[in-house]
Parts: sequence; C-alpha cells; structure tokens
Amino acid sequence: MEDRTISNVYFGAHFKEVKPKVVIDPFIHDQANLTRKEFIDRTQYVKAIRTTEIKLNFYFDDIQKLRIFESLHHLVNRNSLPTNNLTEHHLFAVTLPNKLYTWLKNVSISTMTKQLIHWHAAAYVFYEFYDLISTKYDALIEEEVNHIQKKYYSDELYYMFRNHDEDNWTKYKEYAEIARNKYLDVSNKFVGCAPPEFINDPIRPPDRSHPDDHEWGIIPHCTFSMLISYFTERDWLEIVSQDNKMTREFYKSKIGSSRTNEELKEIFANAKYDTLERAESDYELWEKWKHTFENYPQRNSNTFTLIADRADNRGYIYLHQTKSGSATKIGWTANESDQRLSGNQTGNHEKLVEVGKFLASSKKTEAVLHKLFEHKRARNGGEWYKLNKDDIENINDKKWRSSNNIF
Repeated sequence: MEDRTISNVYFGAHFKEVKPKVVIDPFIHDQANLTRKEFIDRTQYVKAIRTTEIKLNFYFDDIQKLRIFESLHHLVNRNSLPTNNLTEHHLFAVTLPNKLYTWLKNVSISTMTKQLIHWHAAAYVFYEFYDLISTKYDALIEEEVNHIQKKYYSDELYYMFRNHDEDNWTKYKEYAEIARNKYLDVSNKFVGCAPPEFINDPIRPPDRSHPDDHEWGIIPHCTFSMLISYFTERDWLEIVSQDNKMTREFYKSKIGSSRTNEELKEIFANAKYDTLERAESDYELWEKWKHTFENYPQRNSNTFTLIADRADNRGYIYLHQTKSGSATKIGWTANESDQRLSGNQTGNHEKLVEVGKFLASSKKTEAVLHKLFEHKRARNGGEWYKLNKDDIENINDKKWRSSNNIF
C-alpha cells in the first residue's frame, strides 16, 4: 500500500511553511458512551485515519457557513464540537493553518463574527461582488450587513466607488486610500479592533488571493483550505460503538439488507482488527491524534503542531551511463517511472543505459553528489561525470551513502 501521510497528501499546494495546528475532539468517546480507556481499546488495531481536504468559504451567502466558523471557534477554545457541521462523519480532528488557529484562539466569538460581517458590508460598498455567487446573502446576514452600511457608510461613498473611472489610475489610488482608511476607522468603531490580515483590504477582489494568504490556508474565492480526520458512520458503528440496534438500522437503510444478531456479532469481531488503512488514510496523523487523546487528562491540551514545510520533496537519483562507460549522468526525478532515459538519449550519439536508481529524501541529494564528484565532472558536461566502476557501486550502495551522509 502507498505510504500516504499528511506530508505527501496535503502540504504541497497551500500549506507549505505554515506550521499547521491539529485540533482534536478529546471527548469523542462520549459519543459512544465509552470511557477513554474503552475507546482506546476499541481502536487498538487502527493504524491510520481517514483524512480529506475540505474548503470553508467565508462569503456568507448561507448562514450555515457562519455556524461552521462558530463551531471551529468552539472546538479551538472549548476543546469540543457543539455540533458536527463540518462533515457528516464522526470528526476526530481538524488541521488548521497556524494563523487561522491563532485568530480563532485569540478573539471572542463576538469579535470574530463582527470582523467577518463588517468585511461583507465594506466589500459590498467598495467592490461589487454579487457575481461571485448565484444567490444573495442569507437573510440574517443581509440584515446585519445593511445595518452596518446604513450606520457607518454613506450613500455618497457607495456611489463614488460605483461610478469612478477605472482607467484613471491616479484617481483609483486616491479612492483606494479613502476606502482603506474608512474601513479601518469603522473597524475600530464597530468591532473595536483592526481586521485580521486575510480581510484587511476592502477593495481586494474577493475572487483572488494575496500571496501572503497561503499562511492562512486561503485559496481564491474567499475560501480556506483545511483537513478533517474522521471515521465514517460504518467505521464508527462496527469498530467503536458496536451497537446492535444502530448497526442493524444502518445496514437496512444504507446497505439495503438486514443483519441477524449472529451476523452482527461476526461483523464486530472482524471489524475489531480493521486497521483502516485506506487510500485516503493518514498514518502519522493517527499516531499523533492517539497520543494527544490518550494524554489529554494529564496535559489538558487538545492540539499538536505539525512541523513546517511538510511538502513531500522525495524523489529518485538516477545514473544514466553511455554504453562505452565514458560518461555518467547523475540526475534527479520526482517520479520513479519518469522517462528520463529516453529524454537524455535525445541528442546523445551513444546509447544510454540506466546503471542505478535509488530513493532520495530531496533534490538536495543530487547537489550533494554533484559536489562530491566535482573533480570528475566531464568538461562542459553539466551533470555528466567520468565515474569508474567503484564510483557507480558506491553510489548504489545504501551503506556507503549512509556513511557519507547522502540521503
């Protein structure tokens, strides 16, 4: 099975170098009326947990989106989820960018709500973006937005931005400065503080993200990207709760067939040894979740931090040699099946053969080998070297590489 961890699943595109914080529900055992020890015993054979990316939009055309933010705030500050509206499954943990986590941790739920709603009001005054969605605000959100607009933003300001000449750059910069100053002024009056970084500019087009937004896990269209780790309903029933009635109802409604008590007994017995090693499962996150869950009574902490820059940088060092043995290329590829041999063959009058390949921790391994064999670099040869048989054997020998700190 492919080694699928949080490193190579998630932190390449949006979360590189953001020190993501994982927040667990330390009281998840209560959902099955089990003690902490009983829950640990039921899941003792589990080796990985289902983990997937979700996107949370902070354009509140639906009041439910605000409710999700409120649930996240509750999880971060009160160590539990009041309602599970992030997923229909049994939620074990949420992985958040550190800046998003810190914002949720450091502000009250009232401040968080005011900051988000005020951004909606100001963004509509200074930048028309109803075309971002197919429907208008939720009625409750719209009422709040209208209140802020009427109390703090004049109609004159609204029409000034609707009718300005977009081709007049000087005038636009002047209006932009007016918008930002007004936004900050109203933030201090309405919210009592400045806005968070990800909504600090009321005239930024909401369908685009700023280069610094990656620290918040933000991608275009007002969207946070985050991870959830969970058990499906079937995982939960068969491995954790082992409730005859609920499991029977699940099979009848979801699977379309009923189960006898004997059949359920066999199902529970088999599920006991289910490791949950699936294509979408994460091994590392499960181990750290388990450690945090088990030690919660002593540590009273439901979070742990993942190391920065978890992008999977692994690849393969390959050795391509001319048939005569006169030159050997030391190269790197991210994909083991990459057809570099045929590519390197192009323009080379001698036939090339692959004389070595091994898994490398990162592209830096290639640079280390290049430096080590610099004295044997072929003239004007780029990545081509005059390596002898011993050199080739050494590079292919894991023990030799380890003794020379080549990983």
